[in-house]
Amino acid sequence: MPPFAQFLRQPQILILKILNVFLRLKFSASLNLNKIGRFSKVSSKGAFSKDFGLRDQIRRASVSVMSNIAEGFDRGGRAEFHHFVVIAKGSCAEVRSQLYVALDVGYLTQELFDQISSLALEVSRILGGLRSSLQKQRDGLNK
Repeated sequence: MPPFAQFLRQPQILILKILNVFLRLKFSASLNLNKIGRFSKVSSKGAFSKDFGLRDQIRRASVSVMSNIAEGFDRGGRAEFHHFVVIAKGSCAEVRSQLYVALDVGYLTQELFDQISSLALEVSRILGGLRSSLQKQRDGLNK
């Protein structure tokens, strides 16, 4: 069965959670022009611009969140989708951790750190809810 057909057969609660995740991630992507855009500007100047490892890892981990959701969903199975949601949630934790490093070494202001970190935490909470829903469905099917 194609992934989209499976999606349509999911319980309504799970569909809403998946849509909520995608809307938040899409919102996060649109913030790229705003808050995270400010991050890009800040990370492109001064000492932060020369710290290629940290700067690029934060960017890669951020992109990894939405990419893992899309890949896991397209795989078509609940178990694989759950696995990729767990990876995406881990990428959120990675972003938050690296933001602390950037704050500690003075690359980010407290204000910008708070804005981006709260967004990453919000996405992480949503992914946690989605992971939990998928786990309950998997557990229910295995009984």
